[in-house]
Amino acid sequence: PLFTSSSSFDTFGIVPASELQNRKDHHTNLTRNQQIQGLAGPFAGEAEREAAAYNRLVEIGSSKVGLPSESFLVDSAKRWNPSTFPIQQYELYRIEVFGDQRWVDGTIETSADGYASRYDAISKCYIAGGRCRSYLKTKLRMAKAGSKWLQLMCGIGEYVSLLQHVDENQHRMMPLLEDKFIDTIFQVGKSIIINASYSGELVCFANDADTLYYNNKGVINVTVTRLSWPPLRNGFKEGNITKWPLKYRWPPAEYLELEGYQGMV
Repeated sequence: PLFTSSSSFDTFGIVPASELQNRKDHHTNLTRNQQIQGLAGPFAGEAEREAAAYNRLVEIGSSKVGLPSESFLVDSAKRWNPSTFPIQQYELYRIEVFGDQRWVDGTIETSADGYASRYDAISKCYIAGGRCRSYLKTKLRMAKAGSKWLQLMCGIGEYVSLLQHVDENQHRMMPLLEDKFIDTIFQVGKSIIINASYSGELVCFANDADTLYYNNKGVINVTVTRLSWPPLRNGFKEGNITKWPLKYRWPPAEYLELEGYQGMV
């Protein structure tokens, strides 16, 4: 049978109608943010990407538009925290935590940079915050080189995905599949600029052992901003006209031309 949940979520098995509606709403918001950025879907080809960027620039016209940006909450007690902010491969993004925001792992308070532990051979235990802590012998969920406890981590993929299209908006949406996210996860901390290697939604979490999320407290506000803007590349100005070269436009057109465009090129 086709299930609308997965064993990685508390709602595995029978899923309430409210949860299914939340997934649809989430997908709708993500699609809207794709249009704001001038992005096609995560599996789109070059022609679809160009068309999405073209449509967004035509919509902007002579209006002044800032860099696409979104702020969202990351709960240290939750395994996955979606942003509804789409990421596209080969584009440049900044992810940052403003101010001195903190969260707590048991009794240790730390920032989004997290905290390190070390093994003490004399005491025969792992130490953090000046004393032995038995839980530190548990493997971190993402134990990549340099990763820390309660460090902000993010991945890129589908937080919800369309399992089956049904008439009258009765679509069946699946939640995140963890095995598809593992290879996309990277360390963030308080700030990072990335050239995206994957396309999909930005989803973040506090790095902890799989079994230890229950004693985490605190929420951090994270802001993601797209830096590679506008959505079409290699634009240039000729007087009051801004032009972008096109490769896939039909009927064929050599350039998109906008008069009075005020944004970056």
